[in-house]
Amino acid sequence: MTQSHWEHSVTEALSKLGRPKWLQPLQQLCEAFEGVSLDGENIGSEIELVLWDLVSLNDKTDSLPLERLFQRRLSELECWTHRAFNPSGNPQFWNPLQESFKAFKSGQGSIREYTAANAHPAQDMIRKWAEAHCV
Repeated sequence: MTQSHWEHSVTEALSKLGRPKWLQPLQQLCEAFEGVSLDGENIGSEIELVLWDLVSLNDKTDSLPLERLFQRRLSELECWTHRAFNPSGNPQFWNPLQESFKAFKSGQGSIREYTAANAHPAQDMIRKWAEAHCV
């Protein structure tokens, strides 16, 4: 999927949800994961699916707690289990909410990557990020 197709689809979903201001933080989040080798879909595709699921739910009910559902669904994406760290000295872990993967990788030299069982940052932190940025 091309960036322009993704942006068009996400913009349309956000318009239907009445949340066009969410586009910029979601784009920044996708950019943070550029260069990461994720199993399966990329974060942009996962976000797009979440938004269209919310559009479908929103069409069925007027009292949908949209922000809270989005925050929860975002925090449950598989991409958060991807870890990257600098193993030398005092290990530094990549935090995609604070730094892009490319910036982390370029500043660290040799890094190691793996998949963990739990999200990083923790799901509550991801939800708080979404609460602060997707308003």
